[in-house]
Amino acid sequence: MLSRTICKAKVIVFNAHRPDIMTGFYKFSWYIALQACLFACNPVSVSGSKVIQVVDGDTLLVQHASGATESLELQFIDAPEREQPYGREAKMFLHSKVYDKYMHISEAGEIIVDGENINLAMIKTGFAWLPPKAMPYELQLAYSEAQSDAMNSAKGLWSQAHALRVPPWIWRDQGKQKKGNPMPQRTESHP
Repeated sequence: MLSRTICKAKVIVFNAHRPDIMTGFYKFSWYIALQACLFACNPVSVSGSKVIQVVDGDTLLVQHASGATESLELQFIDAPEREQPYGREAKMFLHSKVYDKYMHISEAGEIIVDGENINLAMIKTGFAWLPPKAMPYELQLAYSEAQSDAMNSAKGLWSQAHALRVPPWIWRDQGKQKKGNPMPQRTESHP
């Protein structure tokens, strides 16, 4: 059964003719208010949906009890692209965890199958990165520790040579700039 929630939020309005008014603390407050609203307004609460296809390492196709299908992207992770090193392995691992199983989405937006947090499992096993996107404060410690443990244990993609560990968001950006380049080069200095 698919159920959707509606968020009631107070909208903060500022004078568009005086954008300089919204500086420093006010910009930060606006950003925090927006993030809190997005977190509180989790748009999808799916229960009893069955995974019918694993598209890649962070995208699923699910079928709801009504028969409708929906594509879901796992939040708080970014798995390697299919043509990227470890892309195929990430997809296979995710497939082994979720395919032909019933799942639900937690209040925070995580995919849960057989009581296991699949998003976190992808990070723990080294089949996905923790992307530089905002995430709920309550989840940050668990996800960052999981990635640190995977890195320190050289699990999954962290077992590759440093030059091959190109995060998917950089891979996608470089792929758009250099059409036809099969492997963009690493441009950042993170481990």
